[in-house]
Amino acid sequence: FKYNFYEPDINKALKNTQNHPTILLAHQPKYLKDLEDTKGIFVKNKDMDFCEKLSTGQKLKYEILDAKAHTVSAKKCSNSISGDLEIPATVTHEGVTYTVTEIDGWAFSDCSNLTCVTIPDSVTTIGEFAFDGCSGLTSVTIPDSVTTIGGEGVEWCSSLTSGAIPGSV
Repeated sequence: FKYNFYEPDINKALKNTQNHPTILLAHQPKYLKDLEDTKGIFVKNKDMDFCEKLSTGQKLKYEILDAKAHTVSAKKCSNSISGDLEIPATVTHEGVTYTVTEIDGWAFSDCSNLTCVTIPDSVTTIGEFAFDGCSGLTSVTIPDSVTTIGGEGVEWCSSLTSGAIPGSV
């Protein structure tokens, strides 16, 4: 918004949209937390992606899936992700702690120097082609919490020698 003194009333703006498909494109995530009820409303924000550094120094990108429930999906910031990768169960950004519940589709595709991936128990979904083309990947640890794995999740991982798909899938 152009003027600093104006704070939109999102709930008022959406008042007459209950029975209509509504897409809200917000460029200021701080206003999304003020929504009383997003049931039936698709909320997408181009600014809802952020990168955070892991303890190893590598960066992961996260997309906020649900601003109210504080959940995110994980993906790479670049193809330079290498070595052993332990995806964190939570990530803190701008003072808010989010739970990582998904590995995005194509999240780590073509990270040829990635060798080992450990996925936390907080993750329930692994998107399609998530590790496609990770030719150096030798091991993937998938927890029992995962209930959905998209198609070709580990296609073209020619070095993969260790990993198990949990019975929950």
